[in-house]
Amino acid sequence: MLHKPTQSRVALGKHPLHPMLVVFPIAFLTATPLADLALWWSGDVFWGRVAFWLVAAGVGGGVAAAAAGL
Repeated sequence: MLHKPTQSRVALGKHPLHPMLVVFPIAFLTATPLADLALWWSGDVFWGRVAFWLVAAGVGGGVAAAAAGL
Protein backbone atom coordinates (compact mmCIF):
# COMPACT_ATOMS: atom_id res chain seq x y z
CA MET A 1 0.00 0.00 0.00
CA LEU A 2 1.43 3.37 -1.00
CA HIS A 3 1.25 6.27 1.38
CA LYS A 4 -0.41 9.27 -0.23
CA PRO A 5 0.56 12.62 1.35
CA THR A 6 -2.24 14.68 2.83
CA GLN A 7 -3.21 17.60 0.65
CA SER A 8 -3.64 20.99 2.28
CA ARG A 9 -5.51 23.99 0.96
CA VAL A 10 -3.29 26.32 2.98
CA ALA A 11 0.25 25.64 1.82
CA LEU A 12 3.43 27.31 0.69
CA GLY A 13 4.83 25.48 -2.29
CA LYS A 14 3.03 22.20 -1.49
CA HIS A 15 4.19 22.37 2.15
CA PRO A 16 1.27 22.61 4.61
CA LEU A 17 1.30 25.81 6.67
CA HIS A 18 -0.25 24.39 9.87
CA PRO A 19 2.77 22.26 10.93
CA MET A 20 5.03 25.25 10.36
CA LEU A 21 2.90 27.49 12.58
CA VAL A 22 2.33 25.05 15.45
CA VAL A 23 5.93 25.13 16.68
CA PHE A 24 5.83 28.82 17.62
CA PRO A 25 3.01 28.70 20.20
CA ILE A 26 4.54 25.56 21.67
CA ALA A 27 7.88 27.31 22.10
CA PHE A 28 6.36 30.51 23.48
CA LEU A 29 4.10 28.76 25.98
CA THR A 30 6.92 26.43 27.05
CA ALA A 31 9.22 29.40 27.71
CA THR A 32 6.64 31.24 29.81
CA PRO A 33 7.28 29.29 33.06
CA LEU A 34 11.00 29.95 32.60
CA ALA A 35 10.30 33.68 32.47
CA ASP A 36 8.10 33.32 35.56
CA LEU A 37 10.92 31.55 37.38
CA ALA A 38 13.33 34.29 36.34
CA LEU A 39 10.88 36.87 37.72
CA TRP A 40 10.57 34.96 40.97
CA TRP A 41 14.32 34.49 41.29
CA SER A 42 15.48 37.99 40.31
CA GLY A 43 12.49 40.14 41.24
CA ASP A 44 13.06 42.16 38.06
CA VAL A 45 9.79 43.34 36.50
CA PHE A 46 11.32 42.85 33.03
CA TRP A 47 10.72 39.10 33.32
CA GLY A 48 7.06 39.69 34.12
CA ARG A 49 6.73 41.65 30.88
CA VAL A 50 8.55 38.90 28.99
CA ALA A 51 6.14 36.30 30.41
CA PHE A 52 3.15 38.44 29.44
CA TRP A 53 4.33 38.82 25.84
CA LEU A 54 5.22 35.14 25.60
CA VAL A 55 1.67 34.22 26.62
CA ALA A 56 0.21 36.80 24.22
CA ALA A 57 2.36 35.52 21.33
CA GLY A 58 1.55 31.91 22.26
CA VAL A 59 -2.19 32.49 22.24
CA GLY A 60 -2.07 34.59 19.07
CA GLY A 61 0.13 32.02 17.34
CA GLY A 62 -2.17 29.25 18.50
CA VAL A 63 -5.14 31.02 16.95
CA ALA A 64 -3.22 31.47 13.68
CA ALA A 65 -2.15 27.80 13.69
CA ALA A 66 -5.71 26.69 14.41
CA ALA A 67 -7.04 28.83 11.58
CA ALA A 68 -4.50 27.32 9.18
CA GLY A 69 -5.34 23.84 10.45
CA LEU A 70 -9.04 24.21 9.88
